[in-house]
Amino acid sequence: MPPGYGPPPQGLAAAGYPGMYGAPEAPITSVEGLLQLSLGTYFVRYTSTSLSLDNNGGDLSRTDLNWGFSTTSPVFIEGGYGITDKLVIGGLVQLGGVSSSTEAEMAGAKIESSGFDLLLAPKVDYHFMPTSKINPFVGGMLGVEINSVSPLAAAGMSTDDSQTSFMLLARGGLRCFLFDGFSIDPALVVGFRIGSGTTSPPAGAPDLDYSVSGFRIGLSVSMSGWLKI
Repeated sequence: MPPGYGPPPQGLAAAGYPGMYGAPEAPITSVEGLLQLSLGTYFVRYTSTSLSLDNNGGDLSRTDLNWGFSTTSPVFIEGGYGITDKLVIGGLVQLGGVSSSTEAEMAGAKIESSGFDLLLAPKVDYHFMPTSKINPFVGGMLGVEINSVSPLAAAGMSTDDSQTSFMLLARGGLRCFLFDGFSIDPALVVGFRIGSGTTSPPAGAPDLDYSVSGFRIGLSVSMSGWLKI
């Protein structure tokens, strides 16, 4: 009997028989042996920071809420390798920056400022449903973050601030495989930081050292390509 006629072999859909016999779709989301390359950013990010000045200089607190794909949202590049169908190891580089200039024509004053943010962190992700097109995952990262802010005034006044912190990040999200080798990855990210910083006041005043701590929570969105190597 030629292929395509009669019942398929018991327990499976043999090659050559039409899909009407219920042949299962081949899994497309297993990441084992695949190289991950991702590009993403934050859609919403809330940050709370506490500063404690040395020598009993007092404490400062600050909160920030950034939403939308704006200039204040850092971009991260992520890479990984699937050592099993559930476990991916790799790393993340996060870059952010801003530059602005304000000029008052009547006063003849011009103020420029710039900021820079860099995060380097190894990462590990665990996938729960490696044969599903919607694949939940959790992950963790431990890295170093460097922040620098330099407001400059035309009159020669300047205040430079730099921070170095250790970051612990945890996240949970979904890898939504739109087609073989490509996924959209929304995730909820929670992070904690602890470190130190230095502020250089204007007019030759001595530097101020301080300790910094805080947390952040945000919703990230990234696109991942999965390549066989």
